Amino acid sequence: MDQFNLSGNLITCTWQFPLAPLNGFIESYTFREIIVKEGSSLSKYMPCRHYNSIDFYLGDNYETIDLETGNLIPFWRCTIRGPRTYKKYQITLKGIFKSFSIKFKPTGIYQMLGIPMDNFLDESIDACLIQSGLFDKLTEQLYGCNDVQSCIAIVEPILIKLLADYNKRQSVSAKLADLILTENDSSSLNIYYRQLPLSSRQIERNFTKEVGVTPKAFSSMVRFEKMIRQRIQQPESKWTEMAYQYNYFDQMHLIKDFQKYLGINPGSFSHHDFAF
Repeated sequence: MDQFNLSGNLITCTWQFPLAPLNGFIESYTFREIIVKEGSSLSKYMPCRHYNSIDFYLGDNYETIDLETGNLIPFWRCTIRGPRTYKKYQITLKGIFKSFSIKFKPTGIYQMLGIPMDNFLDESIDACLIQSGLFDKLTEQLYGCNDVQSCIAIVEPILIKLLADYNKRQSVSAKLADLILTENDSSSLNIYYRQLPLSSRQIERNFTKEVGVTPKAFSSMVRFEKMIRQRIQQPESKWTEMAYQYNYFDQMHLIKDFQKYLGINPGSFSHHDFAF
């Protein structure tokens, strides 16, 4: 469990891994609680992210603004989120924020629920519009939970039941995603393709449907997010050294990725501005 105070706001975050029957589909569970200082608010940008998730919001409502249009996004208690390829939203919290998130492996939602994830690219959709009976029930049961263990006790039996309809063979897209996450060398995509029993066009079409983005876009996002995580953990790291470490062509290549994914230059980066 991580707990810290940020400008008078108490932030608690707890992670847990899934049971063995689900670990091929789910990366982890996360329970967050943010107690915002009375009379104030806490705003964060939502950064790029390569993974898909189902998120339950169990505390006070919060505000989401689309940064491109300035429009207020409706608040939903349960959402399905696809990959986010740029800094699309800003959220503003007041009161007590609580969330329980199921972070899926790249093809996990598609494999378990059969939902084409390219429909969720850069989107956060009300889950009850997708499967109302399932997500209405789960949201109602989770609403009184205050820790990750009690949330998991509710969702895991239901998720395990969903596996009964799952084709046990690992998909080609899942194998490719594993290669990218393990090796993370976008220049090797063609080498990865040759390890798979489909044509390049079939691989890319299936991957986009199951993961939400193309293999090339996925690889680029994974690299960028890994670099950002290292920078947060090692704030003394130099961007020039990290650009070399993560196989960027040069400093300008790194700057372009910063602009694409976070809308800023490396010198302006502060992880406190973002909801990582």
